[in-house]
Amino acid sequence: MRTSREGLLELIGHEGIALSKYYDVVGVATIGVGATVSEIPDLPSWPLSKTITLEEAFSLFARSVSKYENAINRALKVAVPQHVFDALVSWCYNVGVGWPPKA
Repeated sequence: MRTSREGLLELIGHEGIALSKYYDVVGVATIGVGATVSEIPDLPSWPLSKTITLEEAFSLFARSVSKYENAINRALKVAVPQHVFDALVSWCYNVGVGWPPKA
C-alpha cells in the first residue's frame, strides 16, 4: 500500500513545514516536513541560518515517506483500510522504522 493523498496532507499538517533548521521539543535537529538525521545525516552540523526552499522540503518529504510506507507494509500481517494505513505511516514517520517487528 501507499499513503493516500489525504494521508500525506494530514501528515504534512501535523508536522508543519520549516524552511530553516530548528530543534524540536526534545532537542532533535529538524527541517522541512519533520526531516531529521534519518533523512539528512549531516543535519546537526547545519547552521541555524541555513534554509531550504519549499520545493526542496516537499521533494525531501516525497523521497523519505516511502521508507515509512515500506516499514508498515513489512510489519502488517493483515489487510487494513486506507485510513488505518495512513495513520500507521504517520505514526512511523514520528517514531522511526525500528519499531516494526521483524517478519
